[in-house]
Amino acid sequence: MASRTGLVYSQDMTGHKNIWDSNFPEKPERITDPYRRCSELGLVDRCIQMKAESCRDETVLLGHSEALLEKLKCTVSFSEEALKTVSQEYDSVYFNNETYACSRLALGGTVSLIEDIVDQKITNGMALVRPPGHHAMRDKFCGFSFFNNIGIAAKHAVCNLGLQRVLIVDWDVHHGQATQYMFYDDPRVLYFSIHRYENGQFWPNLRESDYDYIGDGEGESYNINVPLNQIGMADSDYMAIFQQILMPVAYEFSPDVVLISAGYDCALGDYKGEMKVSPAVFAHFTHMLSGLAEGRVCVALEGGYCLKSLSEGVALTLRSLLGDPCPMLPEMEEPCYSVCESISNVIKVLRPYWKCFQYQGCVTGGEDAVLHVPAVNERHPRPNIEFSTDENCPDRYELVATQLDDLQQTMFERQLEDLIENTSLYTPPSRTCLACDSQSCINHFKVTNHGIYEECVVLQYDQVDYDHLRPDLLAVIESILTGQAQNGIVVTRKQQPVDWGLPSTISYCQDKWNIQRLMIVDMNASKKETSQQFPEDQRFLQINFTVGECVGQDILPKLEPLGRKWNVPNDWTDADLVAAFQQVVLPIGYAFAPELIVMRISESSEKAMPHLLHIVSALANGRLAVIAEEGLADQDSITACMSALLGHPLPLIPPCQPTHNGVNAICRVLSSQKQNWNCLKFK
Repeated sequence: MASRTGLVYSQDMTGHKNIWDSNFPEKPERITDPYRRCSELGLVDRCIQMKAESCRDETVLLGHSEALLEKLKCTVSFSEEALKTVSQEYDSVYFNNETYACSRLALGGTVSLIEDIVDQKITNGMALVRPPGHHAMRDKFCGFSFFNNIGIAAKHAVCNLGLQRVLIVDWDVHHGQATQYMFYDDPRVLYFSIHRYENGQFWPNLRESDYDYIGDGEGESYNINVPLNQIGMADSDYMAIFQQILMPVAYEFSPDVVLISAGYDCALGDYKGEMKVSPAVFAHFTHMLSGLAEGRVCVALEGGYCLKSLSEGVALTLRSLLGDPCPMLPEMEEPCYSVCESISNVIKVLRPYWKCFQYQGCVTGGEDAVLHVPAVNERHPRPNIEFSTDENCPDRYELVATQLDDLQQTMFERQLEDLIENTSLYTPPSRTCLACDSQSCINHFKVTNHGIYEECVVLQYDQVDYDHLRPDLLAVIESILTGQAQNGIVVTRKQQPVDWGLPSTISYCQDKWNIQRLMIVDMNASKKETSQQFPEDQRFLQINFTVGECVGQDILPKLEPLGRKWNVPNDWTDADLVAAFQQVVLPIGYAFAPELIVMRISESSEKAMPHLLHIVSALANGRLAVIAEEGLADQDSITACMSALLGHPLPLIPPCQPTHNGVNAICRVLSSQKQNWNCLKFK
C-alpha cells in the first residue's frame, strides 16, 4: 500500500538555541538526531515530505494573547544580555534572536499537518518540530515552550475545520498543563495526560496535575490526568494505563482525530524523566491509537533529554504510522503497586461519567472503592506538599540546566544499545498472503474485491491442497514464519470439521518451527469444540469466544492451572467484542507474548472485526494468520478484515457502550482468571 504518512521537518528550526550555554538540554539535536535515525531506517523516504511554513498571527491568537505574541516578536532584535533578562522572567525558558521564527515554523508545521489529515491528503503524520509547545500558556511562556503547537492545532480543528471530537494524548513525562487549561471546560476536546507527579513534588509542581482535576462545566470528565507517583515506571506500568483507562475511554469517545504530544523523556536513559519505558513501546502506543478516527493521527514532538532513546522512540513511532509491525516485547511483568493506585484513583473519579468503567465494581472501602488498594480512598492532596501557584512564584528564575554525569550516561548508553540491537525491525516483503479453498473462490474475489485482491500475495492453486483445510492453513502459516508475509488469511466456503485442523496446526508450529508461544483466538467456538481436551502445553494459549452459555466458563480444566485454554461466553455485540479484547485478550496477550497468533473469525459486523484484528496485530511482531469461513463470516466482513490486514484505515465505530450481558460475561472471565494472570488484577 502506498504511504500516506506526512512528515514535517525543517533545518530552519535548529536556529533556536541557547547562546550562553552550549550544553543546555533543549537543543537543536532534539530534532536533528531523530531525523537522522529515521533516515537510517529508510523511513524518511517512505513519507510524504511536508514543508514547515510560518503560521499566521490569527493562528497564534487561537491560543495566546496578542501581548504575548508581540513580546516574542520583540526578541528578534534583543542583545544577549537582554535575552538573558527576559528569559529570567519565565520558568525554564530561554530566547535567542531566532526563537520567534522557529516558534512560528513549529506551530505552522503542526497546524498544516492536521489540515492535510482532515482534508484526506494524508492519513496520518508526524511533526518533528521545536520549540515544543504543551507548557505555553495563554499569557505566559513556560517549560521551553512559546506557542502551544498541539493545543492550537486542536483548537483550529474544532473551531475552523468542523471537527466535533478531538482526542489529545500527552505522554511527555512533564504534565502539559497549558493544554489542560486551554480545554478544561470544553467537551469537544478530551485531554489525556500520563505524567510524573510524585504527589506534586515534580515539575511543574501543580495541584491541578493530580487525578481529581477532571474538567469543569460542560468539560467535566473530559480532562484525564494519570499521575505517576514514583520513578522507574516501565513498559508494563504504561501499558496498564493504556489498556485500563485510555483505550476504553477513547473508543467510547470515538474521536474524529487523534493528536499526540509526544515527549520521549519517559524512555529508558532519560535523566529528567527517570522512567524505564523501552523505545519499542512507543510503536505500540501509536498502533493502538491508530485504530481510532479512521487512522487520522497527528504526532508532534515535545521533549526528550536522552538523545539516543529520543531518536529511537521517534523512529519507532514514525515506523508505526507507516504501518510497519510493532516490535515484539518481552512478557509483561505485573504492574507496580503505585501505578495500580493511580489507575484506581482515575477510575474512581471517572466511573460516574464513562460506561467503559463498569467492569471495575465496588469491592471494599465504601461505594467509591475500586480495588483492594488502600490509598485509593485517601484524601488528596497529601499533607506538607508545597505546590506552585501564581502567588508563590519567584520574581526572577535562575538560568540553570541540570546535566547527567558521564558515568550514568555511559551506563544508559550501553543498556540502550543492547535493547536496540535485540529489537528486530524486520518487515516482510509482502504485507498479506491469501489462500482460498477453490479456484471459484479466487475468481469471486477477483471480480468483487479486485483492489483488495491485487494487494495480496495469492498462494497459487498448486501450492494448496484444496480438499482439506489443514494444509491450506499451514501454507499461510509457512509464508508468515518464513518471513515472506507479515500476515495472511485463509478463506474457505465450507464449514470445517469441529477442530478446524487445530491439533495439527499446533504440532506444525511447535515441532517444525519451534514456536514456543502460540496464541489461538477462536471467535466462533461451539460447545463441542470447547469441551475437547488438548494436551497440557505451556507453549499454547487458546481463548474461545462462544455464543450463549458454555461448559467450563468459570472452571479451568484440571490440567491447566495457568488458564491456558478458556472461554468467553456471550451473545456479542460490536461494543462487547471491542471491550472484551481490550479488557481480556490484549492484556493476556502482552503477558503471554506470543510469537504467532492464529485467529478464526466469526460472523460480525464489517466494522468491529477489523478493529479486533488490529488490536491483536500489535502482538507477535504482527504475525497473524486468520481463518475466515464463509457462512460464519459474511463476504463484507471478510473483505473488511482483508483491508485491515493490508493496513488500510479502520472503519469508524460510532460512540457506543457494551451491553449489560457483555459486561457480565467479561466480569465473569476476569474473576475466574485473575488468579492466573496478574494483568487482570484491575477487576
